[in-house]
Order: sequence, then C-alpha cells, then structure tokens
Amino acid sequence: MWEFQQLGNNALTESYAIFFEGAWGDPEWLLHYREFVKLYNKFQEPAKRVPVMTDVEIAKLIRNRVFWDLYFVRRYNGAKLLYESILHDGDPALWKDYYSGQTADLQQVYKTLFSDSYGYQLTDMDSLRFRTDVDSFFYAADYSRAFIQSAQIEEYMRGKFGAKWFTDPRAGAAIHDMYAFANKWQPADLAAYLGQQPVDPDPFVERMNYRLKAADALMKSGS
Repeated sequence: MWEFQQLGNNALTESYAIFFEGAWGDPEWLLHYREFVKLYNKFQEPAKRVPVMTDVEIAKLIRNRVFWDLYFVRRYNGAKLLYESILHDGDPALWKDYYSGQTADLQQVYKTLFSDSYGYQLTDMDSLRFRTDVDSFFYAADYSRAFIQSAQIEEYMRGKFGAKWFTDPRAGAAIHDMYAFANKWQPADLAAYLGQQPVDPDPFVERMNYRLKAADALMKSGS
C-alpha cells in the first residue's frame, strides 16, 4: 500500500511517532531501561560503563516530559489552532467560543493567544513570530489530534498488556496490526479500532496524572 505510506492523514503517523517518543516519560519504561543499563554495565570495563539514573533523576525526567507534553498541547491544541484559523480567514464559528478579540492586527492576535497558552505575557519582540510560526497545510491540526491520540494508543496497550506492555511479545504483533494500514485510516478509524471515542482528551489527562504521581513517589524514595 505504497500510496497510503505517502498520502493520507498525517495525524495518524504523528500519533504513532509521539506514542513511541512518549516512552521516555513512562515510569515503567524508565525503570525497565535502568535495569537494562545495569545489566549492560556488568559486561563493560569501567571506562565504558553508562551512568545509571537514580530514582530522583528518573522523577525529574518524568516531570520534564509531562511539562513538555502539556506545553505542546496548550501550544497546538490551543493557540496555534485558533491563530491559524484566524490567519487563514477561517469561519469564525471555528474559534468564536474561544477567542472574542479583534482579528485585524494579527501580531496582537498571536500575542494574546500564545500568552494565554504559555501562561506568561509575550513581548512585542516575541510576537514577531506571528508570520513564521505557521505550519504549512494547516499541519497544526494534525499535531493537535496526534498529541491526544498518542495517549489513547498508550491506554489501549496498557489495558491489553499491562503497565509493562513493552515487555510482552504480543505487544509487537498488536502494534504491527495497528500500523499495517499506514495512512489509510482517519483518526476516527483508529479510535474505533482502539474501542475509544474519537480524539478523546481524557487519556491524555489521565496519563499526566499517573506520571506525576509516579514521579512524586520516586522523589520521596530519594535514591
């Protein structure tokens, strides 16, 4: 299905990519990886051994990844979707419930929306990005769905194979079956395959809470 590797909806490919990238914020994966590093070091001379992360270091990495996940969702699912809809003269029905300000001065629109999403006030210099901080072909919409749907994929894998799903040989076959259609599916098709609602944000929120709770526990261990 060469055509579906090259064409189709990029929200799917980005969902798959973000799903795998998300492993580096998964407490179970990081703890498993640490054991792998320990085993690796047993067979290496001292100069070639890899540093082993402490519980506190893992906790800090988890928190960092949660921060970046939240940052990107607020940036893309909030500011960029609204700004680019206005920039491209989209139907006000798309954004009027979330932004009620003026639309003539695009730099100020950008400044307002991104300040709200980032949680701090952008300067006029910061907001000069309003002409360049734009994704071609409204790709921001693909990213927006992908951030949410990647968490849905993780929820599916956890539900099917447990918290350490990545250690289950059956998980590889499940991922193969999921990815086999390449870009033929729409995001709603993948959600249906997962037995979930289309672009449901709840798994994303639950994943953040789960990871922060795990990070807190690791911080308390202090090792």
